[in-house]
Amino acid sequence: KGGEKEKVIKNSNYARRKINSMKKSKTNQLEKLFIKWKDKQVNESEKDWKKTKGTTKYVSKSYFCEDGIIDEKVFEKEKVKVLFITNEANDDIKGLDENIDSSRVKAFKEYHDVKKDDWKGKLRERVCAIYKVIINNYDLHEYEVSHNFAFMNLNKRAGTKKITDKHIERYVELYKDEIISEIQIINPDIIVWLGINTYYLNQYLDAYLEDKRCYMNINSKRVPILRMPHTSYAFTLKDKPMDKFENKINGKLATRIQKELERFGIRT
Repeated sequence: KGGEKEKVIKNSNYARRKINSMKKSKTNQLEKLFIKWKDKQVNESEKDWKKTKGTTKYVSKSYFCEDGIIDEKVFEKEKVKVLFITNEANDDIKGLDENIDSSRVKAFKEYHDVKKDDWKGKLRERVCAIYKVIINNYDLHEYEVSHNFAFMNLNKRAGTKKITDKHIERYVELYKDEIISEIQIINPDIIVWLGINTYYLNQYLDAYLEDKRCYMNINSKRVPILRMPHTSYAFTLKDKPMDKFENKINGKLATRIQKELERFGIRT
């Protein structure tokens, strides 16, 4: 009987530790945040919905593209924790269903497993190329670092190929508290903002300028917000490709992020 009692206590302590661990899990916190966020989207006023839907035809109020930390165990071990922020997913397609799993976390994990980015704009591959420059490690293939960072869209509903920043601006105004909460949970050391035309939206997130450099205070920590073009428009860059990359577009993005790192005086 004594042995059984000890076993019950042991199992009970294990369950308690597991519950406490889940409470502390950033992934778990994000899941809880998204539940509230989705509910707020569904109950958005028709007046606001007319603005936030932009030019989409198939996206509904309830459609929600989840994102966040790709792999929390890997992310927490990183010396420098990087969060990529971009505009919205291009998910406005006929037959779109809110039950479709559009998670960007799963998309990056898929890229890691398949080892090839079959998306037209190569967003996953190009984000990973930028990340390699930030951590100063060029020995790994792009897909090998796809678990190491966090990724989020501002507009969780998604949009079209054309970015009309006014609808994104209204969305950010409405959901700035949720966006800030997501960033605080992720708690990055560096933010890379992928979107030249929407970079001004960081003002809604309590960001501030200091010597022409943008920062955001996150959990009592000053975090730089690096300005980069969206990866889909990388082909327009005039930068000379970094010779560490075979792909010229990846090389151009690498050169541009290197300039941003130098502008902020960041050494990793």
